[in-house]
This record gives sequence, structure tokens and C-alpha cells, in this order.
Amino acid sequence: MYTALMQQKSSIKFLLLTLLILLTQPRVAMAQFNMHPEWDWHYFETSHFRLFYTTDLSDWAHHIAPKMESIHEQVVVHIGYSCDEKIDVFLMDPMGSPNGMALPLKRHPLIILWVTAPGPESFWGGAEDWSELVFCHEDVHIVHLTLRSRNRWQRILNRFLPVGSMALKCPRYVSEGYAVILESRLTGNGRCQSTFRATLLRQLALEGKLPDYEELNGSEQWLGGSYPYMVGSAFLEWLQARTDNPDCLLHLWKRMTAKKNRSYEAAFKGLFRESPSDLYDRFRAELTARAISFEQQVNETESVHSTPWAEFKGFASPGALDSTGEQLALVHEESGKPAHLLVLSMTQEKEPDSTAAQEDPEDIPDLPPLPAPRKELYRFTERNGIHPGPPRWTHDGKTLLFHAPVFDHTGTRRFDIFRWTPKTNDIERITRIADLKYPDPLPDGIQAAVVYQHAGKSAPALLNLQTGKITYLSPPAITAIWGTPRVSPDGSRIAISGWGQNESWIEVFDVAKNTSQKILAPTGTLYAYPAWHPDGRSIFLTSDETGVFNVIRIDTEGSAVQTVTHAVGGTLAPLPVLP
Repeated sequence: MYTALMQQKSSIKFLLLTLLILLTQPRVAMAQFNMHPEWDWHYFETSHFRLFYTTDLSDWAHHIAPKMESIHEQVVVHIGYSCDEKIDVFLMDPMGSPNGMALPLKRHPLIILWVTAPGPESFWGGAEDWSELVFCHEDVHIVHLTLRSRNRWQRILNRFLPVGSMALKCPRYVSEGYAVILESRLTGNGRCQSTFRATLLRQLALEGKLPDYEELNGSEQWLGGSYPYMVGSAFLEWLQARTDNPDCLLHLWKRMTAKKNRSYEAAFKGLFRESPSDLYDRFRAELTARAISFEQQVNETESVHSTPWAEFKGFASPGALDSTGEQLALVHEESGKPAHLLVLSMTQEKEPDSTAAQEDPEDIPDLPPLPAPRKELYRFTERNGIHPGPPRWTHDGKTLLFHAPVFDHTGTRRFDIFRWTPKTNDIERITRIADLKYPDPLPDGIQAAVVYQHAGKSAPALLNLQTGKITYLSPPAITAIWGTPRVSPDGSRIAISGWGQNESWIEVFDVAKNTSQKILAPTGTLYAYPAWHPDGRSIFLTSDETGVFNVIRIDTEGSAVQTVTHAVGGTLAPLPVLP
């Protein structure tokens, strides 16, 4: 049975109900979880935490448990405050996606960690340990937002509220931005060090679309949900650098919790002499100036330039080219609208003939649009809850494979593989609750390279499209996260990016020999989106070795590396196209 929208709503309602119970009656919550026999909860306690996890998350729990106290100690040292209450930490995997939540309650503060790690293509900021990163981020929220007010009337008022004044006063961009700063500082990775944050800020600045102050807490714009994290953290770091005082944020927290009751704006202005909105405008101006200077520098020194092929409002997935080179498939999604799986013609549409020049010879005609319009051949619109992931063509060029979320009987979101035939608009579900993503079919039409991802574990695998049998190319583990696999033109090899334990690499699996070789050894550089050259002798991929996302080409035999692009913003997900 295909996933229905009602199932998704039920799952969200279930999570909200569970959360409500957790806040009021933890023991009743445990009984609620045990509605499903496979949800066998376990309990582990440290000096400052109570860790709850189900049997299938035991590996993840034993991985993070020994690190929680040391991370918490560092958080307390940096903020200068310790939460007196024990913090309940629940491990979950409800949506099969990376996330975390913190509720800074005065009694029973709560952290929920979603164990699925982001893949290399998410560019969160280096190949960090996801468990450390997400736990550190949420622990910062608890310690920071439970800071006690020294104001007498605030303390009286807080007796009747579930959270303290700090949590009520802090704008979202401040609480999230500060957590991102400490997440990066304490783990050595995170989003402050990420090439993605620099790319996002630079591109927004070049387009004149940096959010205004009111949008810092989030907006409906492109990647607007990341503004509190990415832009907010950069603004707070800029404040620290501008004042040449690494403790200026700690001073801001002290002013917000002082005996004299102050709002965030009043505490900020008294410390920095200007309002937050005025200083943010200055931050935007300086960021834009640096972005323009960088663009000029690249254009003056590099001769490789790109030409836009198509432009989409919102999100567009990496493209997939059919065997004829005539059709490109991708997923397009705008905020608040259903996702579309599109098949576009690679041929440029001709502009209709115009008689304007004949009617008015002195008129100045329109310049040709850039990028040129592309003809839409087929469209699959999200239906019956089937939200398509990045597509890949089968070898015959007649069908497309993609993954889509489904919900099991517990309301947990899982992922299965689907096949779509554009000409007939027929859809077929190939697997059933298999936890597979990113299918790339082999030329034989029988197998597909996939990534298994569930309960915080990940593994590259082969899927038999006829029987549903899964053969792991590497054992499922929480210490290695795998990205999109790509099958060589002859089907003999599979290239895939991996990351984990502060390292990133490209590995090539030989299907027949059941062997593998790392053609790019583990390093701190982030590698993602491998794509085979049609001759099968080299691989294109995205690398951030220079601090900017660019495409490189690597020889699979001699490992010679060639830089292909010199981008101003960033170049992701290469797709080789023969002329």
C-alpha cells in the first residue's frame, strides 16, 4: 500500500502526542511507546543525563553515551552555567532524516536526537561524527536557554512558566546561531567550518538576497529555514570579531539575565552601542562587499566559466541523463507545493518568430533568454503520498527509478524504491519497507546500486529489482555514512562517496570480484556526487578542497586529479554530457 497523506499527518500527531506525554508523565510515555512490541525501550543513566533508546538503536546509544558527559562539561565551561536538573535524552528515528530537538524546561529538560545522519551531499560541515554534533547542538540549547534570571520579578513569574526568561527573550536566530557556533567550536566540525555556509552566504550576497533582519528567524525563501543557523551564526561571529571580545556573547547573556530587567534588544544595544537590526545591516553590507570582491578576483584569474542551462525556483535535485543524451530527469520542488519529477528535453526550444521588427524597425528586440527555455516532456506530480527522490534512468531509457518515503505500521517514516514509466505515467512500488535510497540501475536491468539507511546505520548495497533481495557491499554501520552510488557505463563498478570519523573518501566497488578500492583516500576534504565519464576511465565529483565547491576529475587508474571548474558560488552534482 502506498503512503497516504493521512498516514503522514497521523505520524506527526503521534509524535506531538508522545512529546506532550513526555513533558508531563515520562512513565506514561514509556507505556505509550511500548504499544508496539518491537519498541523495547532501554535506560542508561550518567551524572547529568538519562538516556532512553530502543533495541535497534543500541549501537548508536553505546556510541554516544560515553561522550555525553565530556561534551556537556565543555558546554558548561564555555557558557559558565550548569543546568541543575537531569536531562532526559531520547534516541529516535521517526522520519529517516537528520534532526534534533531540545526543550529547555525548568523541570525535566528534554533532548530528542534523530539518529539518521546526513549524507555527504548534505554538506553539514565536514565528515564529522553526527552523534557528537547533534548532541552538542541540543545540549547547548538546554544549558544556554535555562540560564536563570537574577531579576526578582522575573524569578517570581518564572515559577508559573515551564521555561525561563532566557528562552522567552532569545530570538530564534540567536539561540540557533549560538548553538551552531559552539557545535563547531567544541567538535571541530559543524556548520561554522562548512564550505556550504560560506557558499550560501556568498551566493545570497551576490544576488542581493541576504535576508533582512525580520527574516533572520526563518522565511519562505530559498533555504529560508536555514537562515537562523547559517546566517544567524555568521552574524554572531561577526559581532565577536568586530568587538575583538570573544566573551561578548557571554556578556550579552549576563545582561539579559541581570537584576535589571532588559529585553534582548535593550541588552544588545547597551553592549554594542547600536541596535541588532542596524548592526545586522552593516554585516550584510560587509558580506556583500567581500562576495563581490571574490567574484571579481575569480573572474580576473580564471578562464573557466559556466553557462546556465536551466533555472528553477526552489529546489532542484541532481539531474539524470538517459542513454540517448536527449532527456534529462530531475525533481523540482517549491516551498509549500507538491514535488514534481520532470523530464526535460536537452534540445533548446526555438523562440517563436516575431513580426515586431517588421512592424517597428527602430525597436530594440529582446535579448535571448538566459538560460534558454527547455521543453517539458513528462511530469510526475507527487500523488498518493509518493514524494519522489532524485531519479535515475534504466538502461533502456523507458523508466526511472527513485526512492520515496513510506510509513510502517508504527507511524515511522521509511524509504522504498519506485519505478515510473513517463510515457504511460504508470508507477510501480518495487520494495516494501526496505530502507533504501538513491537507486542507480545496472545495465542488465536486474540490479540497482542503492544505499541502505535505517536506525542510524548506513551501507552501500545491490538490490535485485525482480526479487527484492539486498546484498550489502559493506556491512551496515553507524561509523560510515554513504552518499549517492553511481554505476559505471559497463555496469562492472560502483563509485560512491563515504564519510565518517572526520574523514571523507571515494570508494569504487567491483561488482563481479566483490572487492573495493578507495581512489580518493580519507581526508578532511569533502567529496560527493561522483559521476562516471562515458568512457568509464575517470570520475567527476564535487570537492571543497579549495574552500569553494568545485568539480574535479580523477583518473581511476592513475589517480591523477584535474580541476574542472572555478566557481564563484559553488558547483555541485556534475553530470558529464557528450557534445
